[in-house]
Amino acid sequence: QTPEWVNDWLGRRRKTGQQPAQSAASAEGKSIDEASRPEQNAPVEDAAAAERRETAQRRRAEDTRSAVSAALDELDQWIADQLRLGLAGFVDACSERCRRSAARLVDLKATALAGRIDELPARLMALRSEERPDAAIRELGKLVLLAKA
Repeated sequence: QTPEWVNDWLGRRRKTGQQPAQSAASAEGKSIDEASRPEQNAPVEDAAAAERRETAQRRRAEDTRSAVSAALDELDQWIADQLRLGLAGFVDACSERCRRSAARLVDLKATALAGRIDELPARLMALRSEERPDAAIRELGKLVLLAKA
């Protein structure tokens, strides 16, 4: 025979387990048509708030454009620096240089270009050592074309 407190505990547990099912069954459902219509008493956004929201959106878009433009300028300068320093040095230290440049481009919101630069060392290291300088020139050339586009 089970103790009284066990029966009491099981009874309370069964009650709480059944409550969500009962409340879901008793909830009033809306049809899709009713749910897609705007509510009658929904708060209407005033014109000043809408204007502030649009102004903020335009400002964010302009900030993003200027950041990406700065990233493209920085990418051009970085490629010129790599060529000036020499391809042999670039191929030897490409992992560190590319990682640093990719991090800077991410900060400037040019994540797609940053991803390409971050993958560059893996592409170069997959080749034989005598093929790496030519491949580096091709990859840097592709980056220049992407930046100009």
